[in-house]
Amino acid sequence: MPLNQVSAAMIQSVARKVIALDPEAANGLSSFDDKVIKIEIEDFGLCYFFSFEGGTLTVSNDDSRPVSAAINGNLAAFMAAAANKHSVDSIFKGELHFSGEIGTAKRFQEFAQSLEIDWQEPIARAL
Repeated sequence: MPLNQVSAAMIQSVARKVIALDPEAANGLSSFDDKVIKIEIEDFGLCYFFSFEGGTLTVSNDDSRPVSAAINGNLAAFMAAAANKHSVDSIFKGELHFSGEIGTAKRFQEFAQSLEIDWQEPIARAL
């Protein structure tokens, strides 16, 4: 099984668990219904398609539907943007490139950065 396919399944699993920890996240996902966002990590040759239907996130390594928005760059730029460290710098320095529905790509980035996870509940359940 190719790395891209395996990593897409792992990203989907982790993302769904993280989103489930944020009570407001499901509301945020609904704004992406029927959208497909392509994320390309250029330095590793990895490509992921994030699709949204009925408030559910699906991550795959291939999607035949038209892409609503695309974000591409190197892994370091994505990690900086995800950590909210200098994410605007990454955009202005040209490290992350947006195409398609720029508003959709920007909303997706903001959604990922806005996840507020209540870690106390899962930790309490584990203990």
